[in-house]
Amino acid sequence: MSLSKANNLKQITTNSRLVYKANKWKSDISFTSVFTDQDEIDKTSRTEGKVNFSYDVLGKAFAFVGMDLLKNSEQKLDLRTTSKVGVGYYFLRTNGMFLQTGIGIANANEKYEGDQQSDENSFEGLGSVEFNAFNIGDFSFRTKISIFPSFSHAGRIRVNGDASLKWDLPFDFYIKASYTHDFDSKPLAEGVPNNDYVFQTSIGWEFN
Repeated sequence: MSLSKANNLKQITTNSRLVYKANKWKSDISFTSVFTDQDEIDKTSRTEGKVNFSYDVLGKAFAFVGMDLLKNSEQKLDLRTTSKVGVGYYFLRTNGMFLQTGIGIANANEKYEGDQQSDENSFEGLGSVEFNAFNIGDFSFRTKISIFPSFSHAGRIRVNGDASLKWDLPFDFYIKASYTHDFDSKPLAEGVPNNDYVFQTSIGWEFN
């Protein structure tokens, strides 16, 4: 949280993730948000939540379901809900890292704000790649890229990517840097930029 007397600036950011891994299945929940309010400037906000569940089905193959929620003032999104289902494969899986890919289908419901409010529903393909190195000394690194080519809107492709680097400190504290990027080749509302990104740094504490 940041507060400044100049221009009455207020900014609040959060970045959290909860992962549970069992022998056959894995659940992953994450939540990030950025809110900024300043005199004489429009408020800006970005809130994103993700819930994913995967289950090993045969060898290194797995099935997954999930849902992404995004509310973004920069892209005039009042709310985008993306439901997804598919299959994936672990190209690398050890006690310290994994590399996985996935393909599937998704349904996106988008509600745009502004003068021309609209509610759009579309079907999309899904392809993703994720690399996670979580046991390399005091450091851990994770990155994931998801591509959504639209079946309902010809030529439209959405790309979501995120990356994080964490440095473990004594007494379970850590320093973390995170980057998130959203790309939309053909936004469904007028005057919406194709790209939006967030870069965050934080000091935190974790419980294992």
